[in-house]
Amino acid sequence: MALALNKAAYMSEDFRSGMRSIHPAQMEAARSIGLNYLGAMRWVILPQAWRLALPALLGQTLILFKGTSLAAGISVAELSYQARYIEEQSFRIFEVYGIATAIYMLISFAIMWGSSVLSDRFRLRVK
Repeated sequence: MALALNKAAYMSEDFRSGMRSIHPAQMEAARSIGLNYLGAMRWVILPQAWRLALPALLGQTLILFKGTSLAAGISVAELSYQARYIEEQSFRIFEVYGIATAIYMLISFAIMWGSSVLSDRFRLRVK
């Protein structure tokens, strides 16, 4: 819970910086075509902010995933903790930690691949 709250603070700051990078004229233009404040935020400002903040948000997600292994230090039952428990029962150090490492790598690569796909999908096209 503490790790999630910590990363939520960083992610909200990343998204806020994405919103601040949108020029104020975008809001004025949206309001001038008849959109109210919520409509302007939904249809004009937030999609642009999302595109700009996406790489930082995905980076924070990856850092959060990798940081959860630190929770094993306080006996939270997660992958590292479970690997240690199985190793204590079976005495197969290399096999257990090799599998745990492979699982961490697979999940990390999946997050990085998803980040790449989303970044390509939402990339700003400059002509």
